[in-house]
Amino acid sequence: MKRADRKFMEDGIRTLHTFNSTPELKGNTRYIFTDADMQARDYLKSLIKEAGLELYEDGIGNIFAVLRGEDSKLPPVWTGSHFDTVINGGMYDGVVGSLGAIEALKVIKDSGERHLRDIAAVLFTSEESGRFGIGCLGSHFITGEEGFVSIEDTKRIKDDSGVTLYEAMTERGYGKDFEKIRKKKGDIFAFIELHIEQGPVLESMGIPIGIVTGITAPTYISVTIKGEQRHAGSTPMNARKDSMCAFAEIVLELESYAKSLGHPNFCATVGKVNVSPNASNVIAGEVRFTIDLRGIKSKPKDKMAEDIIRFFAYLKEKRGVKIEYHIDANDKPMFSNENLVELIEGVCEDKKLPYHKMNSGAYHDSLMMAKLCPMAMIFVPSKDGISHDPDEYTSMDEIMEGMDVLCESVLRIANRTEPLN
Repeated sequence: MKRADRKFMEDGIRTLHTFNSTPELKGNTRYIFTDADMQARDYLKSLIKEAGLELYEDGIGNIFAVLRGEDSKLPPVWTGSHFDTVINGGMYDGVVGSLGAIEALKVIKDSGERHLRDIAAVLFTSEESGRFGIGCLGSHFITGEEGFVSIEDTKRIKDDSGVTLYEAMTERGYGKDFEKIRKKKGDIFAFIELHIEQGPVLESMGIPIGIVTGITAPTYISVTIKGEQRHAGSTPMNARKDSMCAFAEIVLELESYAKSLGHPNFCATVGKVNVSPNASNVIAGEVRFTIDLRGIKSKPKDKMAEDIIRFFAYLKEKRGVKIEYHIDANDKPMFSNENLVELIEGVCEDKKLPYHKMNSGAYHDSLMMAKLCPMAMIFVPSKDGISHDPDEYTSMDEIMEGMDVLCESVLRIANRTEPLN
């Protein structure tokens, strides 16, 4: 089989980086259904057409490229990732797996390789939570999670400006044939995703390939603390109901709790904060913020959420503030299919590429897809472990080694007749 086209990957990464809502910054911001997102969509669809692959989109904007196999009645193999970014993010997160999926189909097609099953490159809508506060939107709707099934569900999801997902998608021409987005178990034979690691493990070990065995899952909690807005100079310290001080206690409690679990795949983060009135000489009357909890096991992660909510009750009594919260998402950790992991190990061994089996601290669309079908992921190293940052970097040599593993793995899966489970 031919090798993947290095120039295709390099040009694609650089071109997608130009579709950016914040060109004045060093990094890249590309949120769902913005102008930058639509430009990226047009570019990716042009690559699919140029490759001679079938192209279609579903009602939430997931993009599909299809290479037909010998028996289209068999459940297909899917591979892919996302192409949106966090605010001021990097060039490689998601993009490597999206371009890699298109290129993998092109390599198999141009090599004339026989394959029984259809193979689809799937470019997922809005894996990042930047605009609407919920990650993996496209794959959530594919799996039909509670609250991600109907057109009505899109009318309750809003961005910070109050624009609903329904309004954003229909303005761009999406929202049609919404009932066709949903897939069920048995519709897909397997899903495999190529992605940068977004952590330091592979680089520190000097190993080019990571094979993911499990993916940590997020719990998202939106919180509002309501205190009393007062003058900063004339209000005695013992007469305050300071929402910022309550907020500070929550942040430190989260940090302490997550550290006490003593496991690298259990994390707690407060990354988004809005303070009102946000003035230097005014005691804050309200703080709105988000909590991101991650864990590789459901019970400890769920207990962390329960305990922090109990801590809210303690703070309300201690500081005389009101605390309101909403659990926006509570996903469960998922694990890779053992047969797929073994298959990828075999590919690495045949290609004499060292590999390391590992958990993923970041979540991915693969987390959602594992609810529908056998799933596995291939990681390539991230320089200094940096991601969600303009300095995110993976060398082209490392990306091409990942592509070698992806192309061969997809082909072997597409020719597999025996069940994976």
